[in-house]
Formats: sequence, structure tokens, C-alpha cells
Amino acid sequence: VEDSEEGEPSGSVENNTVSVDLTPDDSSIASSASLNVAADTAKSMADYGAALEVKSNVGTLTVSNDALKTISEIEYELMKHGAKAIMKNIENGSVVGLSFVIDTGRMGGQVPVRIPAKIDECYEVLVRQKKENPRQQIKATHEQAERVAWRILKNWVEAQMALLDINMVQFEEIFLPYIVIPSGQTVYEKLEEKQFLLEG
Repeated sequence: VEDSEEGEPSGSVENNTVSVDLTPDDSSIASSASLNVAADTAKSMADYGAALEVKSNVGTLTVSNDALKTISEIEYELMKHGAKAIMKNIENGSVVGLSFVIDTGRMGGQVPVRIPAKIDECYEVLVRQKKENPRQQIKATHEQAERVAWRILKNWVEAQMALLDINMVQFEEIFLPYIVIPSGQTVYEKLEEKQFLLEG
């Protein structure tokens, strides 16, 4: 698969990896492209390979096809429950979380949320498990950690949304640690900074 018409994204499949280049020919006149948009634009090509690499004038994003599918499923689940402006959080070329806004219909209106997918921490666990269980076929790679982290996060989101559907919880109860406060931190990050001491 390849598209190289002038002014259009170019793409190819090599070594089971889909590569899409969205870097403009004239970066001096082009506005900065969003890797979120780039990834979404390239999803249609992801079926051709096991991984997706997207290049733009703001950097490069690499994500496994399995993880990309799981991320899309999480986004759809959140969208069904009223989430708006869903964005992928990207660091060092990897999707490390999702940010979105939801309108609770109560005082305060729209609530910003940022949920992380801690892929590096997951990778460390896989490496440790592989060392402790040498006879087991544990795949301790960054790509596997990415798949595991996003799949577990998907299962968690679906479980929480099921509780929400039957009115067992309020939205804020579910995502309280991940609600973003005016400082740009999440509630959890702010509490951690204060060593979990609540002001009286």
C-alpha cells in the first residue's frame, strides 16, 4: 500500500509495520500537524500490518496495531457515556494516556479527565516476571507491555462504565483520581505532592 501523490500523506508497509508520513513539503507555511489527527487519519491503513508508525512535522508516533484497536475501543466506550474532546496523550512517540471532557450535568459543568497507561511500569513487571519464571514463555517487550497496559485499562473502563449504567456510582467517584484541577495536575498528583495529607 502506498500513496505518494503531491500534497497527500504517503504510506507504505514494510516488515509488518505500516508507516505513514504526514510531514508537509513546505513546513514554513504549514501549521503544526497534530499527531492525534495523524494517528486517526492513518487508522484505515493499520489493518495491513502489526504496528503503525506516523510521522508529522511535530514528531513521530509508533503504536502496535493491537494497542491502537484497544485505544479505539476505550474511546468508543467513553464516547457512549458522554465524553467529548477525546485526545491521545503522546510522549516520546508513544500513546501514554487519554484526556477527555465530560459534562456531568451538575454544578461545575464540564469535568476534564486524564487517565494514564503506564507502559514503562508494565514493561518492568513483565521483565521481572520473566526473570522469576524462566520456564514460562513470558514476552517481555515494550510492544507487549503496550498491549497489556491498554487491554487492562480497557477492561477497567468497561467495568466502571457498567457500574455507572446501573447507578451504583457517580462519574466523579469513578474518575476522581484522574480529574484535572486548575494547576494542570490530577487530583491524585496533587494529593501525592501533599503526601496525601488533607487540609482541615
